[in-house]
Amino acid sequence: MRKMNEGLEDRVRERTAELMLVNEQRKHQLHERKRAQQAQIRSEAREEQQRSVAEALQSTARLLSNTLDLKEILQRLLITIGRVVSCDSSAVLLIKGVSAALVHRWPPTDWPVRQMEALPLQSLLGGLAPIDAARSESMLFDPESQGWESWCAIHGNPAISEVLCVPIVADDELIGLITLAANRLGIFDEHTQSVLNVFSDQAAAAIRNANLYSQAQHLAAVEERQRIARDLHDAVSQTLWSASVLVDVLPEVINTPGADWQNVTGQLHKLIQGAQSEMRTLLWEL
Repeated sequence: MRKMNEGLEDRVRERTAELMLVNEQRKHQLHERKRAQQAQIRSEAREEQQRSVAEALQSTARLLSNTLDLKEILQRLLITIGRVVSCDSSAVLLIKGVSAALVHRWPPTDWPVRQMEALPLQSLLGGLAPIDAARSESMLFDPESQGWESWCAIHGNPAISEVLCVPIVADDELIGLITLAANRLGIFDEHTQSVLNVFSDQAAAAIRNANLYSQAQHLAAVEERQRIARDLHDAVSQTLWSASVLVDVLPEVINTPGADWQNVTGQLHKLIQGAQSEMRTLLWEL
């Protein structure tokens, strides 16, 4: 009986060990299956992110080719960025010398934009020189950063906790900033930064195009003014030359008995009036 009990106990132990091994194998299989499922979900999420970003870039590229309205482009750019990255608000600033001017924010708030047309740039960048900011891929600011109150005003929200800022660069020069804000820490990651860098390139192209268009308009206006000035000079010079001829002969006509000197003075008067009229017309066109 004793041997039988010992044998039974051995079989129980062996069976228990076998069951434990099977359970461990099943746990491992379940763990591996769960990891594979999670990896697939992450992969599908990345693919969806990449698809969304690609569609967003195509949309803004079409906009860049269809309009030169810089404010419209930047507004649409911020709306598009908000669809593909996590943030609570976004804004675009343009650099003017040593100052930054808020051009647009999304979503709109009650904080007036006009009060942010000359923000001290280096203070806004936390003491970083603009040339160094232009070389940075991104800058991250928090409530301990210099110029934090300005970031809150830019985003129209005193409750933000973190700001991600990406430079807009053209010809190695800092010409603007795209900035995202979040109401909690740890929202922005490498994906957010890389996406924002691509959109900053598009913003740089939009700003360059708008500047070139403005320069072309200015040049066309200057050329038109020069043409009008030449026309003014030629027309008035011709009229004044004719008037001077009449002035030269007028004493002789007056001293000639029976000469119609009043007709000469009438012609002279008409020429002077005509010259004045031409000057007013051309000067108005200027």
